[in-house]
Amino acid sequence: MNAEQILASFAVEFSREEGTAYNCDQLVRMFIRSRRKCEKLVIPASCKKEEIGRFAKFADKYRRAFEGTVKGLDTDWFAGESLMSSDGEELFLFIFACSDTPVMVKGIKNKKKTVSLLPDGRPVSPGSSPGLGEGPGSLWMFLKKGDLDPICTVISIKCGDAIELYTGTGAPITQN
Repeated sequence: MNAEQILASFAVEFSREEGTAYNCDQLVRMFIRSRRKCEKLVIPASCKKEEIGRFAKFADKYRRAFEGTVKGLDTDWFAGESLMSSDGEELFLFIFACSDTPVMVKGIKNKKKTVSLLPDGRPVSPGSSPGLGEGPGSLWMFLKKGDLDPICTVISIKCGDAIELYTGTGAPITQN
């Protein structure tokens, strides 16, 4: 498949109008934001073919996180970009810049969680911190430099059933 066919499968359209010439990283962010708004991503005609090709390859490589996904978590639970599978059982975290800082998600009530890197499913070393009161706490993911994708690292958190988020009183401990 060529880039246009791949992107059409993800509800991405091309505009004949000129606009900002976005790079691949920016196109990934725009795609996620368009999913949050239940809109199609429209790529302006002025985008370079190389960047559109990189974006198409990235989307195809991480197809599971792009295809049929819906709005992810609000910033109350994750301080970054995320999407969720349409059945609500899998959460995809998009990490654009990461060094030795762990990635944290707050308030997932589900007990059974599989945390892995896409596209190959390598396990991520998760940790957790307790919540205050009845809250479930925070899930921490520690990434190694070799785990990072130069465009965007994608983490999958899969639960056996629809992901439930804690909305009661109390808060997870997010710092020591």
